[in-house]
Amino acid sequence: TGMSEEMMEKIFLPFVSGKAGGTGLGLPFVKKTVTEYGGSIAVSSEEGVGSVFKLTFPRVSVVGT
Repeated sequence: TGMSEEMMEKIFLPFVSGKAGGTGLGLPFVKKTVTEYGGSIAVSSEEGVGSVFKLTFPRVSVVGT
């Protein structure tokens, strides 16, 4: 359903959730993992419409395959 600007600023902070019963640990864990692999996350959202999460990872060349 999209997020407000206020929520967009907080979504990667631990224990912040827009869902009833949510722990707020999912997105911080995802961001940490993506960053550790050299990637990044971009988010765009329009309240009442929806959100798009774009995960980008570096290309790796595999020798011998």
